[in-house]
Amino acid sequence: MSEAEVTLDPLLSTAPPHDAAVVAGPIRLSTAELDARIDAMAAAFNASGVGHGDRVAFQLPTGI
Repeated sequence: MSEAEVTLDPLLSTAPPHDAAVVAGPIRLSTAELDARIDAMAAAFNASGVGHGDRVAFQLPTGI
């Protein structure tokens, strides 16, 4: 089985900015809000020395 690169960027760049991207109970994020949060996280990773090609893992609770 080959490994494919999958990112949210192509999906977010083609979706209308005010469309709902995440809905979790009362919390709703538009595609623009989700994109801004992703950009902020990427900037924090870059500031910490994480670069293109580095692998990062997350263990998060269910929900937002």
